[in-house]
Amino acid sequence: MNRQSGRIRPAVRKSSRTVAVAAVTSLALVTLAACSGSGSGSKDTKSNGSTSSSVKSVVLVAAQNTGDNGPIDSMNAALTATGKKYGASTRFVYSSDPSAYKTTLQALGRARTSVVVAAFPALQSAVNAVAPSFPDTKWVELYADANKPSLKNVKTVSFDQYKVNYLSGVLAATVSKSGSIGYVGGAVQPGMNADFHAYEAGAKSVNSSIKVIGAFAGSFADPTKGSLIASSQLSKGVDVIDTDAAQTSLGVIKSAQSAGALVITDLGSSVDKQYSKTVIGHVAIDFGAALTKQVDAAAASGWAGGAATSGLEDSVAKLTLSEPFLSGSSKSAAAVKAAQSKLENVRASIASGKITVPFDTSNI
Repeated sequence: MNRQSGRIRPAVRKSSRTVAVAAVTSLALVTLAACSGSGSGSKDTKSNGSTSSSVKSVVLVAAQNTGDNGPIDSMNAALTATGKKYGASTRFVYSSDPSAYKTTLQALGRARTSVVVAAFPALQSAVNAVAPSFPDTKWVELYADANKPSLKNVKTVSFDQYKVNYLSGVLAATVSKSGSIGYVGGAVQPGMNADFHAYEAGAKSVNSSIKVIGAFAGSFADPTKGSLIASSQLSKGVDVIDTDAAQTSLGVIKSAQSAGALVITDLGSSVDKQYSKTVIGHVAIDFGAALTKQVDAAAASGWAGGAATSGLEDSVAKLTLSEPFLSGSSKSAAAVKAAQSKLENVRASIASGKITVPFDTSNI
């Protein structure tokens, strides 16, 4: 994803960042350029805040629509909040057709949009192609590799989620009774390989002989495949599974619930109550907080393009425990509660550099 110890880490990941199926129409592009009204695949809000800044309009562009109960909804909520904060107009643009990425972004540039936030790697090449023609717009590529060379008006932001997966491994190994834990990812990608290896390293820091079984579903939107993979892992003695597969993770949770196993998931907290004896925590990037941080930076003086990193150190990526699980009747609740102080100590050690989490993108 980023640069660390002289190495470049690819940010290629989808998680809930799956592509959808609607195209941006010419009419929608005209509407975007006008920055008024609402067109197909977009939402527009104008807010009158009390803060004066150079940020007059903010647009979030993504290849996935709202309603994911995950990154997109989180960013869209943050978008509305930042609009109110700065008295800026805001718009969410759903652009799923790769052939329309450039024209969509060009329309936003011609509309003199103050800040354009493009979410996830799919849009990066289009932003890099369009941004130089619109130097007055500040372009933010959220979840992207650092540009080489960097562009003056483009800021790339990548996330060190793998460090939080190390924490997840510590938790899984701490509460596992069988000595076997699992991992289910969405697709084989360098960043997700790194998540698995960090998870494994965290688990082995607790129990050097623990068995860690990993698999990729090949999809971020296939709960049935997730359920099948989970069932296979559970049949091999796994009693805790970490998911990194967006909607595919739901199938993992359902299988784990049936088997009385535990899950640390990438899904939002809405699953906590429904699966209060199964979901013990969440490993996730707070994309809403990340968007807010970048718009705030763009509103400040001295903003410049380049590369930025967020993650465990600034709490944009974090492991949170499920309150319904902690307060519920699961026999494992006490073990998860007891692990909290250990997790905080490990988190602090990673943040301070005392613990170095390996970044290994090799295939599992």
